[in-house]
Parts: sequence; C-alpha cells; structure tokens
Amino acid sequence: AARQRGRLQAELLRGGRPPGSCRLLVRLCPLAARTSAEAEALERALRTSPGEVHAAPPPLVLAGTGEAIAGELERWLAGGAADGFHLMGLGRGETLARFVELVVPELRRRGLLAAGEPAQTLRSGLGLDRPASRYAVVPIGREGGQ
Repeated sequence: AARQRGRLQAELLRGGRPPGSCRLLVRLCPLAARTSAEAEALERALRTSPGEVHAAPPPLVLAGTGEAIAGELERWLAGGAADGFHLMGLGRGETLARFVELVVPELRRRGLLAAGEPAQTLRSGLGLDRPASRYAVVPIGREGGQ
C-alpha cells in the first residue's frame, strides 16, 4: 500500500501538483469488538453473508478489539500507506457505534485523533489548502488608465 501511495504521489508531481496536495484515504470496514473471539465471529458473519460487500473494490476489513484496530491503523499511517480512512459500515448500523465506543478512545490515547471541535470542512480536516477558483473575478485597478 505504501508503494502504491508513492506511485500516486510521483504521478501527481509529474502532473504539476505540489507535494502534499492530495491525501489518500483507505476505505475501511472496522469490525470492533470487546474480545478477539467476538471480532472473529463478526468477521466470519460478514464473510459468509451473501451480498454484504457491494463496494468495488471492497474495503479493507479489520476485525479486532479497539486496541488491535487502532494499532493497525497506526501502522498504516506510520508506514506511509495512508493519510486517513473512509469508514464504511456495510449496512451494519452497530459497526460505527462500536468503532466510536471501542476504537476512537484508543486513537485519541495514541494521539492519532484530536479531541475537540471538528474541522469545518473535509479539506481543512485533511490539512489541504483551498485551491484558487478558476472562475474568480480579478478586479482591474484604475491606476495607469485602466
């Protein structure tokens, strides 16, 4: 994943985009549980349910305790494989609730997720500058007879 991200960054540079002007978000279906056995059961249920995964390509599925999932996310981030994650519940309403309950506190403890006010926009939350609009009107000054 880190090599693929490196190839993407190189392609952006060849296209004239500045370094850091793009963020790579990995699609993630987190199956957080209180125990490893419970996480294995959740993953088994997901894998054996026909038609559960409709995304193409399918998301990364991580099943484990909150600590285990946070550790894997930290590994992806530290290894340069991703800038963040796009959470997917795959139609399971409890998936997000368990993530918030079990994984988010661990991510905060590790300093990977800031507490406090959320960013105003996705772009600002990812630390991306707002690009200049190609439709912006540039006023013409009155100096020099213009």
